[in-house]
Amino acid sequence: MAEFQPAYLVQDTESGLFLCPRDGDVGYCKLVTQAGPFDSYDEAFETAVYNIGARFVIFSCALMVKH
Repeated sequence: MAEFQPAYLVQDTESGLFLCPRDGDVGYCKLVTQAGPFDSYDEAFETAVYNIGARFVIFSCALMVKH
C-alpha cells in the first residue's frame, strides 16, 4: 500500500493565484498542479498572512511519499 503525508496548498482568493514555496522564497502560479505544498498548516498560514494578507484559503491534501 502507498504511503502518504499531509500537505497544504494556499490560494489567494482575490487573484486566484496559488503560493509556490521555492528554495526559501515564495512565488505565485495559476494552476493548482503547479502550486508548491507546505509541510505544515502553521507554515502555510504564516506564509499566507505574510504574502497575501487576509483573503486566502488553505487546502489540505495528501502527497504520496516516494521511496
